[in-house]
Amino acid sequence: MIFSCLSFLRFIVKTVLQANLTTMFSGISALAACASVIVSIHMTKRNLKLSKENNEINVAATKQNNFDNMFFKLLELLNKNIDAIVNANDSSFNAADLISNIKKSILKKKNQKSIDAQIKFVKENKEWLLEEFIALENLEICQIRENKGKIKGTNNTRPTIYNQQINSKEDLDKYSKKMFVEKRGITEGRMWTYTEVMYEIFNGIVKDKRNDIFYDTKNTGILFLDQFSMLLQAYGENEDIFNEYEIISKPFYKINNSKNILTHTDIEDVISEEFCSIKFGSFFSIVNRIAKIIKDQYKDDVINQNKYVGILRTQIPSLLLVCVYYNAEYLPEGKKLQDNLKDLNLWGDKEELENNIHVNATMFYNAGKEINNIIENYTRNDYEEGVAPEKN
Repeated sequence: MIFSCLSFLRFIVKTVLQANLTTMFSGISALAACASVIVSIHMTKRNLKLSKENNEINVAATKQNNFDNMFFKLLELLNKNIDAIVNANDSSFNAADLISNIKKSILKKKNQKSIDAQIKFVKENKEWLLEEFIALENLEICQIRENKGKIKGTNNTRPTIYNQQINSKEDLDKYSKKMFVEKRGITEGRMWTYTEVMYEIFNGIVKDKRNDIFYDTKNTGILFLDQFSMLLQAYGENEDIFNEYEIISKPFYKINNSKNILTHTDIEDVISEEFCSIKFGSFFSIVNRIAKIIKDQYKDDVINQNKYVGILRTQIPSLLLVCVYYNAEYLPEGKKLQDNLKDLNLWGDKEELENNIHVNATMFYNAGKEINNIIENYTRNDYEEGVAPEKN
């Protein structure tokens, strides 16, 4: 009996052990299969990530290569265009001459605005001016008398007038109308007084008959400026003459200071006219295209913007950089160029502009104004939070 029970118990234990081992091995097999799946999924994800990263690197490299190819091809085209710039008559182009002519033309236009306002003043105040000229002429005659008939500051004499007194317009006309006058009052036989030269200019204005003396003083920006200067040089120590000079000259200087301000349109007219004398070809269009692709490629990448803008800058002579500014700032056809050059530092950053690194302020007609405008509208503010800009 006991033997039978033990045999039965051994059978049960054996059966249980066999069942547990089978279950255990089944569980281990299942775990192994699951682990294999997990590892497979992980490896797949990793491979996909690596593939994506590699693809992004390849795409970025391809994009950079495409940009570089386009950028340097455009630079090559730009250099060819610069070499091909000529004057309208196909003669050799000199950028220095163009910039000089622009400055002279702007100054001339500025002076013309002032002169026009002064001419209007003369016509509206001719009676007052006539009285002042008579007073000044008499003061000069007194000095001639004291100088024994000689006009101070010259070797010329006035023997027929130094003992006369001017009392009216008729008297002034009498002693001046017979004088043969060349430029700046030089005469054959004798010299006009400084007042008589001014009076001749005055008569030309009132009668709308411009004479050589008028046109000779026109480019100074102030009517009678040469005569004022010579009068002071000769008689400046005479208090009466000096006071009369101040009475006459003050309105003209005042008008010149307030009426010679040029508008954007005034400068646009000058730039447009001067640029018409030059065959620029596609110069400005190419600069615009290069500026655009730099901005498109590196919209928020200041370091690379500086790098490629610096390369572009080195390809454009400084005087042509000034032309680029004039085109972008003043001409209607330069509007897109203006937009693409905003904040791009083509002419340098604030510090470089203030220190004439890439362009010299004297190249512009109004150095301070134009440099400040470039700083305000064409440079990027790289000094936020005390961080200095990346230098090219």
